[in-house]
Amino acid sequence: MRAATTMKHAMPLCAFVAAVSFGCSSAGDGTGGGFNSSGTGGSSGNASAGSGAGSGGAGAGGSSGTGTRERDASAEASTGSAVGGSSGTSLPSSGSASGSSSGSSGRSGDAGSITCPAPPTGAPANAVQAWTVLNQTRVAAGAGCMNLVTALDTSAQAHCNYKVANSSNATCIADPHGEVMTCTGFTGANVQAREVAAGYPQALAYTEVATTFGNNPTAAVPSWIDTVFHRIPMLDPWTVDMGYGGAAACDVIDVGRGMSAVAATAVVVYPYDGQTNVPPAWSGSEGPAPPAPPSGFPSSYPINIYAQGLTVTQHVLTKDGDTTPITHLWLDANSSQISAGLKGYFVDTAFLYGAPFALSTKYRVKIVGTHTGGALNMEWTFTTGATRPFGT
Repeated sequence: MRAATTMKHAMPLCAFVAAVSFGCSSAGDGTGGGFNSSGTGGSSGNASAGSGAGSGGAGAGGSSGTGTRERDASAEASTGSAVGGSSGTSLPSSGSASGSSSGSSGRSGDAGSITCPAPPTGAPANAVQAWTVLNQTRVAAGAGCMNLVTALDTSAQAHCNYKVANSSNATCIADPHGEVMTCTGFTGANVQAREVAAGYPQALAYTEVATTFGNNPTAAVPSWIDTVFHRIPMLDPWTVDMGYGGAAACDVIDVGRGMSAVAATAVVVYPYDGQTNVPPAWSGSEGPAPPAPPSGFPSSYPINIYAQGLTVTQHVLTKDGDTTPITHLWLDANSSQISAGLKGYFVDTAFLYGAPFALSTKYRVKIVGTHTGGALNMEWTFTTGATRPFGT
């Protein structure tokens, strides 16, 4: 088990679907703060959990924001029974994704299921919905479950309440992730202070993502996953505590490091092995602005790998069956394109993306190097969807 006190940069993140902002919260009109994603643009992504997702219940359907989102229909089912329930929630497991450091990583499609610990009794329905949607993708990718934590629900909701209470006072909300002590509803100047004020351990307080779909977890969660910076804490196998808050023009997930049961030797990739209906393109709308690939934006959908102690010596992207490498941007903690203030987020991850993918096409990724588990030789495939996301 890896202690959650591992040092990473603690800046909050903001992602926009029209523009996503890191270290801030996102707004539908392209304004931002922390990590936030917006509710006005079409989301670029597909956060589907592949085949075999749970059954019943609302809350895991496609985005209901004003944009459109391609999603794998087989992943849209939610485990609605978890709301207010006392039992765990069974979600699809990726099997090999968090096990071997060689060969294929990602969802195997027939590896059974993982039961996520049930949310706290009395947890808000919207928080349970956010938790369910996020865990469908995490479990499918092999990243394990997020825990819904009452203190983080409290801190996230308090920040949305603060934003609503001060919506007409620009001084109070100039920083989407900050709060001003003299403003109504103040609970902490930054996300770490708010998490601690709500009762979460200071040593584990971490970061925040935000957007403005407006109390709509089924739209907000995928919008964060569809980015570079915002995806990092959402799918990180060693970041495992969350809480959701929602209000008018506000969706926030407060993230705590928690205590992960995922092995330090695990390797997780996204899109995962065998994933289908992966968006062919991404608008690049995120704040801080992500580095553009050689072809500029829109780009292909971002691909990333999570592994502790990651050192990569080779990264190759091709169409499956074609040996011609596809030009792409590679981002890791050593990349000059990543500002010093954001490098801490790349301790255990790296990304690649290039020109937009072709429709309905299988792609192959190969990453070679080393990690905590020893030699790394990952090779996996995924298939793109038949249409381009809105805005790309």
